Amino acid sequence: LLPGGGMIYCGRADSLAKRGGVFVDLEAIEEAVSAVPGVAAAAVLQGDETDVFLALEPPPYREPLCRILDRARRAAGGTCRLHPRSELPMHPATFKMDRRRLRAQLDGARDREAQHRAMLNNVQRKMLLGYCSVCPVSLLLLLLPGFAFLDPLAALAALPARLLYLPYLWAVILYAMPPTMEKSLWRSPLAVHELEMLAVGVLPASCLGPAMALTCALLLWLRERAIASS
Repeated sequence: LLPGGGMIYCGRADSLAKRGGVFVDLEAIEEAVSAVPGVAAAAVLQGDETDVFLALEPPPYREPLCRILDRARRAAGGTCRLHPRSELPMHPATFKMDRRRLRAQLDGARDREAQHRAMLNNVQRKMLLGYCSVCPVSLLLLLLPGFAFLDPLAALAALPARLLYLPYLWAVILYAMPPTMEKSLWRSPLAVHELEMLAVGVLPASCLGPAMALTCALLLWLRERAIASS
């Protein structure tokens, strides 16, 4: 650093990259990551984010893989994405690191992530639409028995609401059948909101509380038993 605020850099300027408003030396990062025990080689690509490709030493590892990756992340400094590989691509002519192939792998991974994100958003949207169609009916069935002074009217109003659950009951019957021709009519497992509809639609409202408490107690017992046996 110069007294006037300047800086003299000794090295290749193409290895400098700006990260968070600060210039960093990518070659120094590669050397620091490569020096981590368990890492054979490393390559750093700087774009919108810092991507660190590292080739791991052949197993067995001297320490857990998670610890190796944690040390590599700390050696890279700041926020970065690690991409462990068994080996890094080398250029067939120069026998140097083929960064174009690494960049192609990174672009392909981003495309797959974008497709997966779009598919996940679509699934979540369908789930929310399912919840929006189920919750009002379930809430209606739970509230109607509370109006004691409207017993006949409440029973009459609950009848068409409970009829809406008949397709789900038929789905459960088909799902519980042996894997024969009937099961081809129902191939997907039941979703959470469908189980909620079944519980509210089949059980009387006065039994819902004890039934849910019993179910929670059973799940807790099964979980503790699984933990004790593991």
